[in-house]
Parts: sequence; structure tokens; C-alpha cells
Amino acid sequence: MTFAGPIDLVLLAEAAAVAGGLVVVAYILKLRRRRQEVPFSRLWQRVLADKQSSSLFHRLRRLLSLLVQLVFLALLFAAALDPRLGLADDAGRTVVVIVDASASMKARDGGATGPTRLDRAKLRAREVLTGLGGADVAMVLRMDGQPAPLTRFEPDPARLARMVDGIEATDTAADLGRALGAAADALRGRRRPLIVIVGDGAYPEAAQHEVDWLAATPAAGRVQLAGIDVTFAPVGEATRNVGLVAFNVRRYFQNKLSYEALVELQNFGDEPETVRFSLHAGAEAIAVETITLPPGERVRRVFPDLGGGRDRTMRARITAQPRTTASGRALPEGDALALDDEALALLPERRRQRVLLVTDDNLYLEGALLLDDNLAVDKLAPAAYDAEAAAGRVAGYDVIVFHGHTPATPPAAATIHFAPDGPGSPVALRGELARPFITDLAPDHAVTRWVTLADVNIDRARVLIPRAGDTVLAASIRDPLIIAGVRDGRRFVAFGFALGGTDLPLRVAFPVLLMNALDWFSGDDAALVSTLRTGRTVELPLDAASDASEAREARVFDPKKQQTRAPVDHGRVRLHPKHQGLYQVGLDGDEVFVAANLADPTESNIRPASELVLGGRKLAAPPIFERTVTRALWVWLVVAAIALSAIEWLTYNRRVTV
Repeated sequence: MTFAGPIDLVLLAEAAAVAGGLVVVAYILKLRRRRQEVPFSRLWQRVLADKQSSSLFHRLRRLLSLLVQLVFLALLFAAALDPRLGLADDAGRTVVVIVDASASMKARDGGATGPTRLDRAKLRAREVLTGLGGADVAMVLRMDGQPAPLTRFEPDPARLARMVDGIEATDTAADLGRALGAAADALRGRRRPLIVIVGDGAYPEAAQHEVDWLAATPAAGRVQLAGIDVTFAPVGEATRNVGLVAFNVRRYFQNKLSYEALVELQNFGDEPETVRFSLHAGAEAIAVETITLPPGERVRRVFPDLGGGRDRTMRARITAQPRTTASGRALPEGDALALDDEALALLPERRRQRVLLVTDDNLYLEGALLLDDNLAVDKLAPAAYDAEAAAGRVAGYDVIVFHGHTPATPPAAATIHFAPDGPGSPVALRGELARPFITDLAPDHAVTRWVTLADVNIDRARVLIPRAGDTVLAASIRDPLIIAGVRDGRRFVAFGFALGGTDLPLRVAFPVLLMNALDWFSGDDAALVSTLRTGRTVELPLDAASDASEAREARVFDPKKQQTRAPVDHGRVRLHPKHQGLYQVGLDGDEVFVAANLADPTESNIRPASELVLGGRKLAAPPIFERTVTRALWVWLVVAAIALSAIEWLTYNRRVTV
């Protein structure tokens, strides 16, 4: 007899002991008859004599009722073990079937209308599962960028096959090491462990070498497979494929109205390929080229000084042209893997920033703003600004820089404040420091990137009090001197000192600080991620008026328009893109758009492997399992428990066991 239940035997025994103890305690604490004193009479002597003669029978009946309940519990817990007849305990195997669901499994070996490799892998996995013996148990594990078990160990091949049918391929690379590690952990301590890998074998060589077959403790980062049989069931045929393995765009620092694109293509087939490459800004094709690639060659193209159009979405696309093989067979347009024939990237908005400088006069500040040709700068004196603002004639500016003046009413624009004061200050003020020095800097923030302020001399500075969600960019010991944040949906940077009492304008850091702040306001900062790789976890900043720093989760809309949630930590959201395309990530009032591409030469190299070598050992084909007939007993045990419960109910109501 074997036990195929999913519950650990020790845990089940502990639960049975607790349940049996509760039943015994319930019988000990049962309601007793109330004691009643009555006058003595010879009549009661006869009654007492009859009771004494029957007390032993009553005790036996009560013990019989307790025994019935204990047997009832024993039958239920025995059914949970799923006992089976027909096979010895050591004859069954414990199997983990790893189904490759990575990007390369979307390749079609039989042409555009043929089945995908994943379809063939599902068929092969079902063959393995339906061949399981009666004492075998199996688990199905999906392998992509985030391998995960889809079932527990089960003896039912039909249910396991249904789980295999529901597997869908993602646009991520296969993480063979994590999949093997998860399978090995699940098999630890189980009888006759076996791993069956079903896939095309397109896995990184490093992952294939990071396997230890010895019983000793493996080195860090290696998968321990001692005592575990590992087999490989290959799927796929050799096909042609040319893929985009790299794509990125960037704006020029000096001229943000223009940009350049970098593209890398590689031919993974055995024959020369000619592809038609096109680069699109929205629906407009801005570059078209025909490229010929010899077998295995990678080609890089840089397209400089691109402009025209205002669409932020850049799209690169290639199409393999028809050709004839050496044997004379005509190949149609396109290749086997369509996923890597297209890639996306995003650009920040292309427009000049309108900047208003409010100051009496500061040539250093004016000169720093005039360094950038992408800025349209106007200047007003504080009194003139107040008059223009009261008349409603200061609208339309993207950024307003206040030096030594703080308006009573905050403007509808992003702002930079030097020495803010009064009720219109975006931050509260606390005291004044004489000759402070900057001891702490936030180097990861977009405003303070690439600068150092440790040796800046400051005559006097007001201490700023940040709100929840603000970022302290610079501080003297524990006193904030520069703060960045958001007020009413508009970003600001506040300096606790005026430029007249510091040598900061004489430093190279000063214009860099201003340009960083302006880029941060427009979203065109150097931290912008124009494209991501699928299967890689990244952190994206969220710092708008929606209290991103206090939020725990952000909404994520993937390219299929399906909504999920992503964790947020200190205003940064962790994103793990599984599909190629455009992602919308954010909170209310603060949303970030990012593009994700495959861009993985290992996955684009869809040449299937007929054999797989792990840690220097060639994997054999999956074995033929021993087909046996077993009989499950849990149904009969449950029926017996129900029948026993019915008998106990009948005897109780007829007052036989009470």
C-alpha cells in the first residue's frame, strides 16, 4: 500500500492527535445530571440496587460512543493520506516537468501558419504526464523569466495535463538556473526524484555550467542536483531568423529638438539574409534601409540628427525578404520569430521651455539660463511680476525662477526659489544658520546628479522644513538647505539661501544644478528610461502630487491593457515587464510610460538544441514509466466514515449509546 496524499505524514499525525484529544475532552466535560436530595424510603433502596447493577452497562455504552467518534476521525484522516493498493512503496517516481515558456518558444517551425514551439512542448509534456505510473506523482513548473510551479505534486495525469494546456509563453528569456533550483528544492527528500525539461534548449551557456552533481555543498550561485535524475525532451526545428537585438534613442544635450537612434540586427540563420529596416516616429517612416547580413553577422546602425514630427513613440521594424535556399526551395517573406522583428522606444516631449526669471538683477543667474539654447527666457523685476500676476498676464510659462522674492499666490508653473519667505513659500522655514556647510547630498536625485557641494561657502541660510513626500537634496548636519518636491501637482526646488551670500554661482555645479532642475521639471532628465528589457526588474521614480512616497502599490497597464499592481518603495515602483510593448505605470496624477523589448540574442537565436549538457553531463531522454494499476481507497474510507456516523446517530437517538 502507498500513500499519495499531499499532506505531510507528520503534520497529519499531529492533527489527528489534536482532534482525538478534543473528542476525549468533550466526553469528559459532558453535561452531568443535577444532584437532588430526597427523603429516605425503602423504595429508593430498590432503585439504587437496580442502578448499581446497570452502572457498568452505562459506562460501556458511553465508552462505545467515544470509540465510535474516534474511529470516525481515524477514517477521515486515513482518507486524507490517499492510500492506494497495487504497488510497492519504493516503485513510484517523483517528477517535476519543466515546460519552457520563454520568448523563443513563440517561434513557428512550420511557417507563419504552423504550430509554435510551445504547442509542441505542451504535446510532449502531456505525453510524459500521461505515461506516469500509478505510484508516480508529478509537478508542472513553467520556465520563463520568473519560473513558477503551477501545481503541487499530484498523481492525477489528467489534471496535470490541463495545467500544461493553460501555459502561455511570455516575452522573457528562460531562467534555467532558477527553474532547476526550484525543482531541486521541491524534490529534496522525495523518493526517486526526476526532472524532465521540455524546451528548445536555447539557454545561456553560463546557466548550463552552473550545475553541481556532487553530494557536497555547491558553491554560491550553483544549483545542487546531487541524487536527482535530469532528462531533456527537445522540441523545435532549425529555422531562419533575423532579430533586433538592440534599439535605443536619445536626444542631443545641446539640441533637444533633435535625436539619434541606435539599432543592432543579427542574422541567426545559416544563410545570408536581406531585410528591410524602417524607423518610425508614430506612423511616419523617418528612415528606411535595405540591409544584407551574412550568416551569424551582427550589424550596427546609428541614425543621427533625426527630427520632424512630435510623436514620442519610436518604432524600429525589420522584415526578412523572400529568398531561395541552396536546394532551390523558395522561402516567403518573414522569419520564424516575429517577436524580435519590432522594438519600441520613448522620447521625452520635444519643445522649448518658457522660463520667467523674477529678480532685481543677478548676472550669474541670467547667464546660466542663457547657456541652454532650448530655453526661451524672459525677465521681470519683483514689483513688475506682482503687477503682471495680478492682471493675469504671467500664464503660459513652464518654469518661474524667483530670486529674493516670493509671491503671495503660488504660480501655475514649476518653480525654483532662492531664499523663499512669507506665506507663499512652498516650504515652511525654521530659524537661520550662520555660515552653514553642506554635509549631506542626495546624489541619486535628478537635480543633484553630477554635482558636489561639499566645499560651497554660504554666508547665511534659512532652515527648510520638508513635508511628507519632499526630498532633501542638501543638508547641513540635520538641517535641510535645499528641498525638491511637488505642490498642487507642480514640481519645485527651494534653496534656503540667496545667491548674493554664497560662492555657488562661481562653481561649475551652479549651471548644472539649474539645467538638472529644468530637465527634471520637463521629465527630460538623464534618469529617463527610454526602453527596458523584458524579464528584467527595474525601479522607476514616481514623485508627483499623489503622495507616491507613502503609497505601497501602483497601477500597471501592460501592452495587452491588463491592469496589475506593482510595489512602491520610497517613491520608486518596481516593474518586471513580461511582454514587449508600451507600459503605463503610476498613481493618480503621476504616470510614467516606458517601452519594453526582448533585445536578447540568446532568445533570438532560435536554433534548437537536440541535446543539452548541464555541468558537463549530457542529459538523456525522458524514461518510459512503468504503467501499473492502482486502486484508491480514500473513497471507501469516506463512505465507511459516513456509514459509521449514521449508525452512531441512530444508536444515540434510540438511547443505546447514552
